[in-house]
Amino acid sequence: MSIKLMSIAWDTPLKGADKLILLALCDFANDEGVCYPSISTIAKKSTSSERTVSYAIKTLEKIGVISHEKRSRENGSRSSNVYKIDIKSLFDIDFNEYKTSKTEVSKPQKLHTTLEDNQTAICDNQTAICDNQTATVADLEPSVEPSDKNHQYKGGGNFDLFWKAYPKKVGKIHAQKAYTKAIKKTTHEIIVSGLENQLNCKSWKKDDGQYIPHASTWLNGERWNDEITTVTTPTTQQRREAHDKIKAQLHAAG
Repeated sequence: MSIKLMSIAWDTPLKGADKLILLALCDFANDEGVCYPSISTIAKKSTSSERTVSYAIKTLEKIGVISHEKRSRENGSRSSNVYKIDIKSLFDIDFNEYKTSKTEVSKPQKLHTTLEDNQTAICDNQTAICDNQTATVADLEPSVEPSDKNHQYKGGGNFDLFWKAYPKKVGKIHAQKAYTKAIKKTTHEIIVSGLENQLNCKSWKKDDGQYIPHASTWLNGERWNDEITTVTTPTTQQRREAHDKIKAQLHAAG
């Protein structure tokens, strides 16, 4: 940590994330202004995203406050950059030049954005994306469109069997998530067995199934463990015996 550099950095006209990231570099640097943190490490230190760090470093380089050199490991893989903070330039930052540089760096690309100079690191292993690798703007932004990958669930085709058997076909995606949790607590066979028992319960038969819960509610409530009172239909013999019993009681009372 260089207290001297941090004191100077605090007095610069830089704004927002640019100043935070410069302070982070000063915190990592020795008194000569040399440091070599990865992009992900700088991001954590400054509580910024890795993209924000990349933009800020490009801005700081453009106005001459820092420079960098690439490094490689013995096996030839890319490592984090070595950054050199120009102490003299910290005293001579032109605010108008800074604003112009920041605008140019932050200007969105219409067709594609190039990932340059090892500015995007892959988490902890500090492996950087090569200079000539490009990605479309759409690739860099998180997708907001629904995708099957967002709804993957454990249990494979077993959920489809459960869903086919469940009488109320509402909220399938929520049911998938609930099934994923449920299958960690018990087995598919127990879940389906509990469902089969409830298919003939009184409440589920009442009013054309109005009181059947959504599948996700049933699964989250572990309802396969419920004790069920089923609806039974008396046989012809049972109805005849009941009729004779009532007739005998009426005759005795008369």
